[in-house]
Amino acid sequence: MDVDYFLKRRVDAIVQFYEEASSRFVETMGKIEKEEPPFEPVYAEDGEPQFLDEWLQQSYSLDLIGRSAISNLSNTLKIYFETWSKLLWKNPQACREAAPELFKRSFVRGYVACFAEVTGLDLVNCAADIDVIEQIILARNLDGHAGSLTSEAIRHNKSTLTKFPVPLFTDPNDMYWPRSNIENDPFGFGGPALHVSAHAFRHAAEQVRVLSNWLEEPLRKFKYGGGRTQSTDE
Repeated sequence: MDVDYFLKRRVDAIVQFYEEASSRFVETMGKIEKEEPPFEPVYAEDGEPQFLDEWLQQSYSLDLIGRSAISNLSNTLKIYFETWSKLLWKNPQACREAAPELFKRSFVRGYVACFAEVTGLDLVNCAADIDVIEQIILARNLDGHAGSLTSEAIRHNKSTLTKFPVPLFTDPNDMYWPRSNIENDPFGFGGPALHVSAHAFRHAAEQVRVLSNWLEEPLRKFKYGGGRTQSTDE
C-alpha cells in the first residue's frame, strides 16, 4: 500500500476544498473594504460603518471553512498514523502500548517517536515542524468541544496556550487578551480566538506532506525489509 500517495491525495483534496470554498468570501470581503459594487456606501449622518454586518457574516463563514479544513486535516493525520501502525505490527496498538505516557500528552509525538525508534530516524533531524502538526490536532479538538452559544468565536484555552503561547491558528491582532482572563473561565471568553488564516492553513498542510516525505522511505524499508527488526514479529 502506498500510504504516502493516499495521504497526499487527501491533503490535496482538502487544500482544494479550502481554496475554492474560501475564495468567494474573500472576494466579497474585498469588495466591501474597497467599496465596490454592490457595496457602494451612501450618505448617512450617523457615521456608522456601512455593510459591517455583511462583512462580519462573510468573515464568520470564512472561519467556518478554515476550521472545517483543519478538522479534516486532523482526521487525515490520525488515519495516516493508524494505517502505518496496522501495516507494521500485528497488534495495531503496539505504539501506544510502548509509550502510553507520551501518547497521553500528544498522539502526534507518540506516533512520530515510535516510528522514529523502529526505523532509526533521529527526531532531532525531523524535517517537519512537529509543533505545527500538533496544533492541527489541538485546533480540531478545540473546534469540536469548545465554544459558547452567545459568541461566534471559539477561543484558545489555558491548556493550548500553556503549550503554545502564540498559537499558529489565531489572529495576531487578537493576542492582546490578558492571560489572567483564561483562569477560571467556564465560558471560553478568556483567550485569543481560534482563527485559521490562509497562510496558517497552507503552512500546516505543507508540514503534513513534509512529515510523510520524511517517514515514507524508512517506514517502507522497515515494513518490506532492511529495517532494524522484522515488523511482523511485533
